[in-house]
Parts: sequence; structure tokens; C-alpha cells
Amino acid sequence: MDKNIITVTGHGQMRIQPDMALIRCGVSAQHTSYAAANIEMNRRTELLRKTLPGVGLKKSDLKTLDFTVRRHTERDPQTHEINFAGYNAYHLLGLRLPLDKELNRVMETLLGSKADAQVDVSFTVADPEPTHKRLLIAAVKNARQRAEVIAHAAGVRLGKITNITKHGFTEMRVQHTAHFMNPNTPDIEAGSFGVSDSVTVTWEILE
Repeated sequence: MDKNIITVTGHGQMRIQPDMALIRCGVSAQHTSYAAANIEMNRRTELLRKTLPGVGLKKSDLKTLDFTVRRHTERDPQTHEINFAGYNAYHLLGLRLPLDKELNRVMETLLGSKADAQVDVSFTVADPEPTHKRLLIAAVKNARQRAEVIAHAAGVRLGKITNITKHGFTEMRVQHTAHFMNPNTPDIEAGSFGVSDSVTVTWEILE
């Protein structure tokens, strides 16, 4: 194994101001009949969608993120037997909303739809690529600075780069709060949040 190398991980960090809200709405229904559970869930979904034109949005802006129907069972406290209790239908929908829209008004409208929806909001940026590039540049510079410090302390010089490993980037999103269940929500303001990325760089060592 070649020992004349140095490997250093560099980190890039910055704070960004989000310009996009991601609103997620979950509606569910339970019934002993599979068809009835779906019908009730679809009714609640339509109640959500009907509210959107009132805040300047289209019903089709609310997109399906997840849809499941599962058998529900319960344990009998007397016999401890597991019995069939019905079907749970769940529909998760998402809405992307530029922050120049009235976020609090949209949230209040969705929560006041009588759909008994759970609603949460997170914040992100519409175009993350410029931020990705800036973070990578900062991470590579940070790796070189660290490597130069180590090389200087060891009395050697850095040679050419032999390997660069890009680490996984965490999605640029920050969760604001837990699920809301009623329209009396506090005013929500999107603050800046930190993002980071890292790379590992390997150099040859010159005596």
C-alpha cells in the first residue's frame, strides 16, 4: 500500500434563505369495508382540494405524495386474539408554495376544510444547484487548507490530487413544526437555515 499520501475531509457550510414552502396534508379514514374506507378518504381529499381556489390556487396544485390502504387489527383484551377491525386508508398530499404567497392564509384554509387533515410545513429553495456548487467549492478549499497545515507541520509538500470522494448531500429542507390539527395556527415566518456538504481529498506527499 502506498504510504506517501495524505487524505483530508473538507467541509463547506453556509446559511441560506428559503424561498419555497412545502406543505403536506394527510387525510385518513377507517371502515370495515375496503370500498367505504376509500370513499371516505376521497371525500376528505376533495374537501381539501375545494379550498384552494379560495386562496388563488388550483385544485390540481395539491399533488399525491403517498397513498396506502392497510388492514387494521386489534387485540381482544379478554382472549388476546388478534381480530380484523377494518381498513385504514391514508392519503398524503403535497403543495409547493412560493413564499411570496400568503402562507399562513393557505395553512388556515387547509386546516379549516373539515377534512380533519394533519398539516405540516417545511422550507426549502426552489433551485438548490447554485448552493450545491458554492458548498462544494468551499469544501474543497477547506480540505486543501487542512492538508497544507498538516503537510507544513510534517515538513512535506502536497503533490497532485489522486482521489476525490463526494459525500452525500442532505436535502436542503428545514421542518418548521409538528403536525397542525386546527386552523388557529401561529404566524409562520421562514428564517434562514444552515446547510453543509463535504468532500474527502487525497494528495500525493512530496518530500
